[in-house]
Amino acid sequence: QRLHALDRDARGHLVEHLHERRVDRGLKIISDFAQVVRFNNVRAAIKLQFRDVDHFIQKDFKGREDIRYIKKTEATKLSRDEYKVLIDAIREQGCIPMATAFDEASVDLCEEFDLPIIKVASSDLNDWFLLERIAKTRKPVIVSTGGSSEKDVDDLVTFFAVPVVLVLVAMLATWIPARRAAATDPLAALRQE
Repeated sequence: QRLHALDRDARGHLVEHLHERRVDRGLKIISDFAQVVRFNNVRAAIKLQFRDVDHFIQKDFKGREDIRYIKKTEATKLSRDEYKVLIDAIREQGCIPMATAFDEASVDLCEEFDLPIIKVASSDLNDWFLLERIAKTRKPVIVSTGGSSEKDVDDLVTFFAVPVVLVLVAMLATWIPARRAAATDPLAALRQE
């Protein structure tokens, strides 16, 4: 049961469980999770959640204690230095740090900390400004699709796949002439001219 609770805490909602900005709680989760990872000899990621809380919550709602999500979001706000402590601990424990970026400023933070993977929340599947910013990082992306329509998922796959297809076409278009040129005997080419 302890393992199940640890897995649930560390895997999906590490930042949400750092009540009242308690970095020590996060460090404990990271340490415990890494111990399980080492015991099972696997590579594992620990995901944080990045939000630009100052801009995430509309000004009229800031400080509202009667709205659970506002209260929780404000209570779990971390500074860059606090995130750095957690990310350094994740790396030191041999795990992969990653984050769900809820806004463009959070993508900047992912780049600042050189996180190798960025996750998109299912609630942001249609946030094309955010998706565009994430795509510009050229990092691997994990996307939650819970509650999404098939069309939304298809649109997202197309969005991320089209640049890859275009790069492959461009590579093929340059590779064929380059291969022909490499196979040409330079002396024979000069004699023909």
